[in-house]
Amino acid sequence: MRRKVGLFLMVGFVLPLVGAASASGQGAVLQLSPSTVRAGDSVQASSRSGYSSATGANDVVIRLSTRRGRALRSVAANPRGGFDTAVPIPANLSPGLYLVLATQTAANGRQGFSTPGRAKLQVLPASPGAGGGAPGGSTGQAPPLPLLAAILGMVLLVVSGGTLAARRIRMSRPQLGS
Repeated sequence: MRRKVGLFLMVGFVLPLVGAASASGQGAVLQLSPSTVRAGDSVQASSRSGYSSATGANDVVIRLSTRRGRALRSVAANPRGGFDTAVPIPANLSPGLYLVLATQTAANGRQGFSTPGRAKLQVLPASPGAGGGAPGGSTGQAPPLPLLAAILGMVLLVVSGGTLAARRIRMSRPQLGS
């Protein structure tokens, strides 16, 4: 019985920590605001650090879907290795969910300096009139992965504790007819 409790506690506490550790080691972090836009609008892309601003370093290129995908904007990194720029979303882009990457190549053309920053972007159909933002003024941003892992771990811990408590109650009740 104690082994089961130990296993549930281990899963409940270690799983969120593993998720947080993997997210913190990912390199550059790309943030999009808002994360839901209409085709033809623009989105603000930013990163605090993770890119090189050294002399001879290439600009950070913001692309759709892959490292070699459609380039949307090119921007130089600031002295802290970050950037903040408006990125136009093409009006002819099909509605759907896209991965946006911010990459920087070294002088030899290979991936350089950091892991590319990544963010999801939901593109809605272009509006016939003036550009609109996200429906209802929502940014549509998802909670960060470590937060989701921690919540999942807590839910798992509560459910497992409830299951163990219910079994203990069932086992300790006197049985009729014995």
